[in-house]
Amino acid sequence: IVCVTGIAVSTISDLQGKADPEKVGSRSDIDPLEHLKGDVLAIIGSVLLGLDDVLSELMIKNYGGVDELLCMKWLFGFIISVVQLAFLERDSMAALFESQGGEPCDVSTRFLLLSIYVLFQVLDIAGELRFLAISEAALLNLS
Repeated sequence: IVCVTGIAVSTISDLQGKADPEKVGSRSDIDPLEHLKGDVLAIIGSVLLGLDDVLSELMIKNYGGVDELLCMKWLFGFIISVVQLAFLERDSMAALFESQGGEPCDVSTRFLLLSIYVLFQVLDIAGELRFLAISEAALLNLS
């Protein structure tokens, strides 16, 4: 609740800052509606993240163990990510892996960096679930 309230206060102050363009932090290159859309998406994301942690704790402590939840998060996360990449990020992924002359890193380095990112995301989720098995979601969200 505290985090969502902070984001809401930030959103309100951003909207009030648009009335006076001389205020610090005002940006004339961003449409106020796009700024508001970003803030609303941030609020929705924070609520969903907190809900995910609370439901994960509930599932671990009442309905199964860490391994089952980890497997289900991996499976559905993989499916959602593949669908998202196929429909929304196809051009970005193609641009990431196409060879462009004069770039500071080659395609194999890019693939290695993407693989390391995926590995650390898996370790992050596994660590969170192990933490939720011995503690609670409120402490996880505060950390």
